[in-house]
Amino acid sequence: MKAFLVLLFVPVTALAGKNALTGNVRLDLLCVAQQDTVPHSGSIMERPENPNLKSPLMGGMLSLLVPGAGEYYSERYVKSGIFFALEVAAVTTAIVYNSKGNKKTDEFQNYADQHWSAVDYVLWIENNGAKYGTPPPNFTIDPNTSLRPWERVNFAEINAWESPSHTTGFSHQLPPHGDQQYYELIGKYSQFKYGWDTYVGKDGTRYGDDGYDVNYIPQQVKDYAANRGKANDYYYMVEIATALIVANHVLSALDGVWSTANYNKEITSEMGLRLQDVGGGEMTVATQLTVKVRL
Repeated sequence: MKAFLVLLFVPVTALAGKNALTGNVRLDLLCVAQQDTVPHSGSIMERPENPNLKSPLMGGMLSLLVPGAGEYYSERYVKSGIFFALEVAAVTTAIVYNSKGNKKTDEFQNYADQHWSAVDYVLWIENNGAKYGTPPPNFTIDPNTSLRPWERVNFAEINAWESPSHTTGFSHQLPPHGDQQYYELIGKYSQFKYGWDTYVGKDGTRYGDDGYDVNYIPQQVKDYAANRGKANDYYYMVEIATALIVANHVLSALDGVWSTANYNKEITSEMGLRLQDVGGGEMTVATQLTVKVRL
């Protein structure tokens, strides 16, 4: 830290109208302090206002809105660039992985719509459901094959049969088509494997019974679950990136307040009076301005 001294000299004769100086520095300084001859604001030392001070609140608010803006405001350009770069990286990551997640979701949902049939699921229940505790009803199936499978069945009828306790399996209800849970459950629980178009029973027929063997899962179901898992992984990255965005805003806002407050401390000034011996028995009252700059 460097200090610059500016001395403004006032002749002693300026004080001649009241009390003459004694030559004793301590006594004369006390004398000067008690007089109004030399203007001062109530004390020997005073700190003038600095018109270049910045608002810490403004620094914090700017960084809360745009990370790095408060640091730029307080002239901390390196930190400003770091916070802003982190923001760009996190936002870019969130956008990219959200796009990947949406693309993968569309992919596995379209695959499910083509290869999983609610009609096949209820036909299997009609043929084999009685073995699992509750006699199956006669499900209503629309004969119009031009409709999509989920449009040909009554989901309320399916759920009514799935609801009672069964001796084994059928622990979940089929959600309405289009729900996120619909696409998750048909690839997660063994009871829904009967709707996949590669399923065949142990007798080799489409609606044959496998004895509800939970270990007998068609490879098609495993592949579908893996693709759905990839979509979830992409969305998990979006969650991480979003958390980083929030944290970056908060940390940058706190640093914006701190950086602006430190900026205000970098330049300080003090003004005061002191007596200086100029030789020949004469004393001079010096107004001293000290400017401290932290480099």
